[in-house]
Amino acid sequence: MRLFDRHALHASLHAVAIMFGQVFGGAVQHAREKLGQLGYNEGGQLTSVQQACAAPPRTEERSYTMDKLVTLDGKVIYELDSLDKKLIHLLELDAGQSSRTLATQLNISPTTASQRIQKMIQAGVLHLTARVDAQKIGLQLVVVFVCEVAPNKVSDAVQLLTRCRQITWLSTITGRWNLMARGSFRNNEALTTFLKDDLARIEGLRTFETFVCIEQHVGPFIPI
Repeated sequence: MRLFDRHALHASLHAVAIMFGQVFGGAVQHAREKLGQLGYNEGGQLTSVQQACAAPPRTEERSYTMDKLVTLDGKVIYELDSLDKKLIHLLELDAGQSSRTLATQLNISPTTASQRIQKMIQAGVLHLTARVDAQKIGLQLVVVFVCEVAPNKVSDAVQLLTRCRQITWLSTITGRWNLMARGSFRNNEALTTFLKDDLARIEGLRTFETFVCIEQHVGPFIPI
């Protein structure tokens, strides 16, 4: 006696295959439709329209930086909070302090201190540079100059003074004078040489005045 009919078995398997194909095919089609609704193609990638509309991933770090940028008078600025200001103040006193030392003084974690400092550096708000005490290296005279230069010669004057190593600060200003500079000199003789050999070379210089600083009471810090 035959245990099974070969033709009947083939027919049964064929029916099962058709049923499976219908079910599986329906599931695939349904999945394709869902992907299309979400803006993905069959490869699981965003379509061009969806890519254009998709927002970039916001990590915690990116979110923090973007949240610090605000608009003031039409300009984008970096908004400092109280912790930023405290860190800046401590770094102004000693820029060589470690994150751990700063964190201990402010009762925060070293990671927080380091991240805050890096964010301000990356945003261009904070620049850690070396500052020399002029008097400690023998430059005893600190002098402020104000100059009146012909308007069409101001740019040339700025370029000339910028090349003078004695000048530590230079700005164009409003008012009677249009240039102000600050310089450090070893003694009166060095100052006199600068006035005759450098300042007098400014083309279009109409008049100038010098002010010798006697005692500095506030450092070169920005009030924040």
